[in-house]
Amino acid sequence: MPDYRPLPSFTPAGKPVLYVDASQSALELYESAQERLDAAQQLALVLFCGDQQLDDSRVFAAFHLLLSDAAGLYEAAFAQRR
Repeated sequence: MPDYRPLPSFTPAGKPVLYVDASQSALELYESAQERLDAAQQLALVLFCGDQQLDDSRVFAAFHLLLSDAAGLYEAAFAQRR
């Protein structure tokens, strides 16, 4: 049976809108978290090596979203192992 738990929220009101099914295996949760962490690392690499001018607030929002999702997924994965 699914066990939906909110991911860290990025909404102005702070109310959760995204949920993770914490009943999934720790491996599934870990791999999902790792995908988001890898995406954040790739974004950082593109920004570091790129010449284009980007809106800092949009870049921050992208990092925050990816890292918040990853943190929530890692937390759920670690909870499975306890």
